[in-house]
Parts: sequence; structure tokens; C-alpha cells
Amino acid sequence: MAKYLIGEVVKMTGVKAHVLRSWESVIPGFSPKKDYRGKRLYSQRDIELIMRLKHLTQTQGMSIQEARKQIVLDAQVREAEVAALTTLQDIRSELTMLYQMLKKTGENYAKSEKRRKDRNEMV
Repeated sequence: MAKYLIGEVVKMTGVKAHVLRSWESVIPGFSPKKDYRGKRLYSQRDIELIMRLKHLTQTQGMSIQEARKQIVLDAQVREAEVAALTTLQDIRSELTMLYQMLKKTGENYAKSEKRRKDRNEMV
């Protein structure tokens, strides 16, 4: 997993270092790790969040507080989507299990009908 120093992030995103540091105290979940020397190490997720914040503040004209609310709302939507996907996966698993049970029941029924038919033909 790639880690970037603050100078690299400034070059990549065009967001100044003092702005990045101020966003750490305002945006929930935005807290780059620090190395043993105390230097910030930004992950790819951090870069994506920075670009989203930059878009909201510069392109959309939002204040940092409005952007913060939007980021929180986006996270809540993603959590709801994950919960829905998890529920769908559970339903799919249950349906697969039911299908397999019905298939096996159908195969057993077909075998018993064949045996019954064979016995009737013997008589």
C-alpha cells in the first residue's frame, strides 16, 4: 500500500500543506498516519478524500463545514449500500441453499417414483 509524504500530496493534489493539516481537525476520518519521525504518511484513500474535498470546496463553492457535512452524508450512504449488499448476499445464499434442497428433494422423488414404477411393472 503506497504512502505519500505531505510534499508529494501537495504536488499531486494542488492543495497546500497548511490546508491539509487544517482539514485533519475538521474532517472525520481524515487523519494520516505518521512515521517514526512524526511525518505524515497519506494513503490512497486519503488522496481520494483530499480530491473530493478540493472538488467540493473549489468547484462546488462549499465552505469546509458544508463539505464536511457532505463527506459525512456520503459515508452514511456508503454504509447503507454496504448493508444492503450484505443483506442481498445473505438472501442469495439462502436461496441457493433452498434451491439445492429442492433439487435434491426432486431427485429423491424421481428415484422413488422410478422404483415404484419398476415394482408395479414386476407385479
